[in-house]
Amino acid sequence: MPPYRSNLPSWLSNAYTESHINLVLQTLAERESRRKNFRPEFPLSDFSLGNPAQPCLDHYSVAVASRRENLPHNRYSDVVPYDRTRVIVRSGVAAGRYINASWILERFGHKWWIATQAPLPSTAHRFLSLISQQLPRPLRTLSTPAVDQLEAAANSHATTRIRTVVQLTKNVERGRTKAHPYFPTEVGKSLIVPPDAELSTPALKVTLLRTQDHEDAQCIQSTVAITPMEDDHAKAVIFQHLMYTAWPDHGVPEDEDRTSLLVFLKLVDTVNKDLSLCEYPPAAQAAQPSQYNPDPPIIVGCSVEYGGVNFIDTYFRRSGLYPLKKFPAIIGKETAGTILALPTDPDVLNHPTYKKNNFVLGGRVASDFNGSHATYISVPWKFVYPLPDDVSTKEGAAALLQGLTAATFFEEAYKVKKGDTILVHTIAGGLGLLFAQLGRHVGATVIGTTSTVEKAKLAKEYGADHVILYTQEDTVSRVLELTNGDGVDAIFDGVGKTTFDSDFKMIKRKGTIVSVGNASGPVEPFSLLRLVEKNVKLLRPTMSNYVYTPEEAYHYGQKVGKLLGEKALKIHIFKEYPFTAEGVQQAQRDLTGGKTVGKLLIKIAD
Repeated sequence: MPPYRSNLPSWLSNAYTESHINLVLQTLAERESRRKNFRPEFPLSDFSLGNPAQPCLDHYSVAVASRRENLPHNRYSDVVPYDRTRVIVRSGVAAGRYINASWILERFGHKWWIATQAPLPSTAHRFLSLISQQLPRPLRTLSTPAVDQLEAAANSHATTRIRTVVQLTKNVERGRTKAHPYFPTEVGKSLIVPPDAELSTPALKVTLLRTQDHEDAQCIQSTVAITPMEDDHAKAVIFQHLMYTAWPDHGVPEDEDRTSLLVFLKLVDTVNKDLSLCEYPPAAQAAQPSQYNPDPPIIVGCSVEYGGVNFIDTYFRRSGLYPLKKFPAIIGKETAGTILALPTDPDVLNHPTYKKNNFVLGGRVASDFNGSHATYISVPWKFVYPLPDDVSTKEGAAALLQGLTAATFFEEAYKVKKGDTILVHTIAGGLGLLFAQLGRHVGATVIGTTSTVEKAKLAKEYGADHVILYTQEDTVSRVLELTNGDGVDAIFDGVGKTTFDSDFKMIKRKGTIVSVGNASGPVEPFSLLRLVEKNVKLLRPTMSNYVYTPEEAYHYGQKVGKLLGEKALKIHIFKEYPFTAEGVQQAQRDLTGGKTVGKLLIKIAD
């Protein structure tokens, strides 16, 4: 018996003896020879959408993966999980936290594997969350379970956790990125993976603890730690990353590499069984795990003066749209205050965008970060925005989140330009008033909807050309009257469920509907054929994906700051509330009661 076959698991010995490895590789080679050299990412038009209201009973159904909200999480349109084998991540709603991953039972044994695509930048947080949490074990049979069985599996107490991640592809093949890096390449360094825009989960700190080369297995083994940023008492989750480096681009291993492939498979089995690898490596034992911090800080410490109240708070606390991981939880996503501490990591200090921000101790800043309504907060530097001298701390807290949303949506969701006519629902709210001012600033005609005469008067003062009282007028008829029957170029809809259908009656041919929020509830499932009649473009963007990189955040932060400094944007502050349990509760009640105009603030400290 060759030395690399000694002590192999029985299933692997069988695989070698019966030439299954050779057969598999031969089959893969034949497939690769027929495969096109280039396969475009995200050809979404090729998808046939499933009906999410129907049970997923078809043996080959991919209805969940094909839902419109899940399409961006698929690297390719033709590589998606079946409903019956997909991995369900516990999230309160089984289908609500989708990841492109499938359960697979190995051919010669009883071990379950998860096959998943390498993460995209936008799915890295979801991918790491899959590793760091307990997963429901797969059903005993994957033969077409009904939806209620899938729900039961997701809520089962029989759970497991991933200890080993195996990567067969290289990060880059033929100049194309196949696997976006999600942990550092230098031992002792960390990177911050931003929160998932659709979920109420904290940013994750990912640290590379050590690496080891296995030449006989053509493998690089990395020990990686994942730590939630917002939980000081959270224990880091350790996993092993095994990368096989001999797999060729768009091919299969040659004869001379097949020995290393078997050794690699044995290594995977050995590493996965070694539970000691789930603990901190010996180099870190001198420090307690909770204190292990091999990299200098990359965060900005702030003393908070004001906190902004936003409708997204309600998505976290009550609607289930962004379910919170646990209670009690700190509310708030928008603050402004003074810098008390700065990063010390040389990589951060030398980052070009960090230098542009000119952060200094005592400097005034605003931040966009979950769980930040507190007297003192620590925020990754890319979520911190310096305030211009002519913008007060109070204005900064009131303007940051909605200002960035308005600026990015007007620039990227739909490029509003001179001569356009746009419709803004709930125009008297904080975001609506900013939309009105930006529309006036670029020379567009702004039509708004609101509920009272007082709100309509305020909206006109802030730039709206026409305001429709939806409580007294038929909105569709009035919009068509104002546009000579043509409809509007773009609609910014923060209402959601109750206005969605009428939006299609008011939009112009080739117009754009931008779903901004869900004040009345999420939009019901609908047929994509709704878009065909007028060639309508429909978007449901999030601001965080428009300021994803430090460069993007800096660009739009500077733009909003300049508009505020030039008084092209003015913030209407409805009320300040005290930083008490009663004050915070009242702010949330007022926000959802429909009787406020403009911005609500929490006065956190003097």
